Amino acid sequence: MLDRVPPAGYSTASAVWSIAYDGGWGFGSVVFGLIVAQTGYPLGFGLTAAVVAVAVIPAWGDRSRPDPTTR
Repeated sequence: MLDRVPPAGYSTASAVWSIAYDGGWGFGSVVFGLIVAQTGYPLGFGLTAAVVAVAVIPAWGDRSRPDPTTR
C-alpha cells in the first residue's frame, strides 16, 4: 500500500493497513470458531485453505502491474 501512495499518504495507508489486518485476524477467528463449532476442525481447515486459494487469484493478477517506484 505504501508503494501506491505519495509520501504524504503514508500515515493514512498505514492506518488502513492496520485496521484491515487486525480486523481480519479478529473477524477471521470468530468466523473460524463458528464454522468449527458446527462442522469440526477438518472441514474448518479445508474451508480456510479454499479461502486462501481464492485470495491468491487477485494477488497473482496484481503481480503484472508496473512497478510503482519507476514513476
